[in-house]
Amino acid sequence: MDMTKFSSRRRGWLLLAVGAASLVAGCHSKPTGQVVATIDGDEITLTELNAELASMQIPAGADKKLVQNAALERIVERKVLAKAARTDGLDQNPEFIVRRQQLEDALLVQMLAKKVAGSMKAPAAGQVDKYMTDNSNMFAARTIYTVDQLQFDTPKRQDYVKGLAAAKTMDDVTKVLDSNGIKYQRGNAQMDSAMVPAPMMAQILKVPSGEPFVVPMGAKVAVSVITGNKPAPMTGDQVRPFATNAVRNAELGKMLQQRLAAEKAKVKIQYQPGFSAPPAGTPGAPGALPAPGGATPSN
Repeated sequence: MDMTKFSSRRRGWLLLAVGAASLVAGCHSKPTGQVVATIDGDEITLTELNAELASMQIPAGADKKLVQNAALERIVERKVLAKAARTDGLDQNPEFIVRRQQLEDALLVQMLAKKVAGSMKAPAAGQVDKYMTDNSNMFAARTIYTVDQLQFDTPKRQDYVKGLAAAKTMDDVTKVLDSNGIKYQRGNAQMDSAMVPAPMMAQILKVPSGEPFVVPMGAKVAVSVITGNKPAPMTGDQVRPFATNAVRNAELGKMLQQRLAAEKAKVKIQYQPGFSAPPAGTPGAPGALPAPGGATPSN
């Protein structure tokens, strides 16, 4: 036997064995530095933990260490269950693949909005003053309305729209929905004029007393009748910051729409026969842009 070849081969196996042992040791080493935990060697980083904490509603005065550990455990449990789902092959499920793409796209759009917002300048005092005047329903003339309201999922067919447009009472509305086989929920609700765009609020107030008005809400449609109102003007220190934030959100919305129009002009969009972009203002046809975050007035 050629002892040179044997020794060389033996050294090779020894090196592989040592390398494998090092890998095993590395997989089970204690987390340090930016790594706060591991699951079978898969790292959970401090960045992930901070992102988890940022998504939580943390009560004032809560024990920070306790909250941090609870957030970390939530990540651990989620990852363990996700690993189990992959073991069961669910990551190859068509529904998962589609939903993962939806979530990824939505997150990218949110991050784009955040980037655009970060480049914006603070609105001038004159802009804020004009906004407060043009949108008095949010400030001096703010009103809380009580409404008798029907809500239902936006139907795929639009046959019901003409019937609702002709309805003069809520009884008329229920007849239209019943005749079209549309299930709905009815109850009393509140409508804060500060949370309704000024043009829409102006249209609502033009509706004759006691007659219903329709408000599309993305995946749902609301039909309401005003049954009462209570003045709730915004006053004090909250007014100016709220108005400033509202101006920023309005400007952000315009900038994102401009970016969307510019990007759509760069690409070729084709629809299969029978599919198309809905007409502007179609009920239940929300856009892809995220709704800008804003302050909510307190009563």
